[in-house]
Amino acid sequence: MLLHGAGGDATGLLPFAELLRPAYRIVLPDLRGHGRSGAARWSWSGALHDLARIVSALRLDRPAVVGVSLGGLLAARWAAREPSCPGAVSLDGLPVPSRPDQLAGLDPDRAAAELARLEALFVGHTGLDPPWPAPADRPTRARRPPWGAACGPAVLRPPAG
Repeated sequence: MLLHGAGGDATGLLPFAELLRPAYRIVLPDLRGHGRSGAARWSWSGALHDLARIVSALRLDRPAVVGVSLGGLLAARWAAREPSCPGAVSLDGLPVPSRPDQLAGLDPDRAAAELARLEALFVGHTGLDPPWPAPADRPTRARRPPWGAACGPAVLRPPAG
């Protein structure tokens, strides 16, 4: 399953899905409150329930989950909830700062305090350890994924034969 980010929808991941389609069955749901999913109040438990319904309805056996931004956080929660999940990947455009020197213009002590606050916020929202590496191992630049946003769900299957 490929999960889009907040404010987007499934069609934003179609170029990426097309790259994977020769080898995998790709499911592109619109997250609740996005695209064609209809109006629904966002909640982690609701979104996880939605994924479980998709997995059941499409009879997916242990799907791997890849998400961008909000979809990446949801993928991590799915993997934590579903021990049989073979893998979850969170793709984000830019790395989250992990060192005070990456927050140019802020006093280093304030920057360190803000980084600690953000880490606590992430852990509080996800219940998971932060997905970023230790500060010394952290890259300072990364490229944004090459896809944008549009609208609508899809299931892509590998070509027959």
